[in-house]
Amino acid sequence: MNILSKKILIKLNEKTVFTIIVLAVVIVTCVCTISFSIFKYIDSHLQSAEQPDQIHAVDISYETEFPFESEVKKTAISSPDPSLAESNVSFIDSITDSINTYSTKFKDTIIEFSSEENIAAHPYYYLYGAVNRFLGRNVIENSESNVYRLEDEKLVYATPWQSAKSTYGYISDFSDWLKERNTEFLYVMPVSIDDDSVIDFPPRLKTGYTETSKELLEFFGEHDIKYLDAKPMLLSKNADFYNWVYKTDHHWNVEAGITVADKIVEIMSNDFGFNVDKSVCDIVNYKSVTYEDALLGSLGRKVTLGYTDAEDLEILYPTFETDFHIEIPELSLDKTGTFDETLIDSECLNLDYYGIDNAYCSFLYSDRAMIRITNEKCKNGIRALVLKHSKANVVNPYLACAVEQLDIIDPRHFKGSIRSFVEQTNPDLVIICSNGPNSDSDTSWTLK
Repeated sequence: MNILSKKILIKLNEKTVFTIIVLAVVIVTCVCTISFSIFKYIDSHLQSAEQPDQIHAVDISYETEFPFESEVKKTAISSPDPSLAESNVSFIDSITDSINTYSTKFKDTIIEFSSEENIAAHPYYYLYGAVNRFLGRNVIENSESNVYRLEDEKLVYATPWQSAKSTYGYISDFSDWLKERNTEFLYVMPVSIDDDSVIDFPPRLKTGYTETSKELLEFFGEHDIKYLDAKPMLLSKNADFYNWVYKTDHHWNVEAGITVADKIVEIMSNDFGFNVDKSVCDIVNYKSVTYEDALLGSLGRKVTLGYTDAEDLEILYPTFETDFHIEIPELSLDKTGTFDETLIDSECLNLDYYGIDNAYCSFLYSDRAMIRITNEKCKNGIRALVLKHSKANVVNPYLACAVEQLDIIDPRHFKGSIRSFVEQTNPDLVIICSNGPNSDSDTSWTLK
């Protein structure tokens, strides 16, 4: 056998061995997945039989309770005849719809049991992160946002920000509409780990956040819109930016949350003239409880534990007496109790690192379409509405200590009319707490 033949045979042998290994891994994974699926199916039915009072998300028709004015008129004028619509559906269309439905369910099942439900998933995740770290890769590509590792081991998103001028107009119109109703308005700009004025990104990864956020705040100034820029306020108290954000997550932390809530209360008192107790958001009136290694945040989960470590999660609990009533319709949740019993979901502190939610979701049950909180210990008559994205989740529990009624809406999930909600509830103050610059394509901020 000549040298060339030997080389070809060696290559074939290598490919054969590699193929066998891959097939073996696939077979083992499939067997583990199917077995685990069967056990999980049985276990879930046993648990549902033993725990009939578990909280489950339900669909709420907020657009019916809080309708859009234009849609109400349109429905009244030209509501289609359901029987006519049904007669126009062909046999082929119905078959196609059925196939699409079942194929979607099959796809969702595959995705579900190839991720956190797969007992082989964690080793895969770890291996993925470990390989990237071994190769010295500082940028981890992801289907959503790439994660970048700085020289000091900190993780950040390297996401480009774009101008959001259409969103500016929505906010301005909404602010003017509230002024006509004698309702105060405040925009809160959170800190962001995309901020290239604070974080030393390489030139090719400049995000543009500084320029776009400056543009938004200048717009607010020109249109007499009251705003709180959290970054300079927080950095004036501690110049270390990373004192205010998580190591593995894109959100700011609980210390930032309560500090911002305290500043909002100050603005409510000094600028808007509300009779509010400033001490209830003072951090000295709270005790800190640390949950070790509880959080592997949005960035950490993308690079995995093979690349970084989980971090501690701190929660601040009031040392003064509290009594709240919280309602979350989509969870069928209606509960009365202390701060820790109602505003903190302790079950989220023990979640799977790679599950849908993480420990940050312990603050006010994650992102819900609508939450109503009544502070039974506060009788100042103030009703506030917060329109928010997830960064407000660490602000709202502490702000709830300062007002008698706090309503919270996440426009990404609330499908009703925000203006209709305002008309029905008559809040004294409306707050938007969300990163503004990158909201140009976010239709949830039309504020209709």
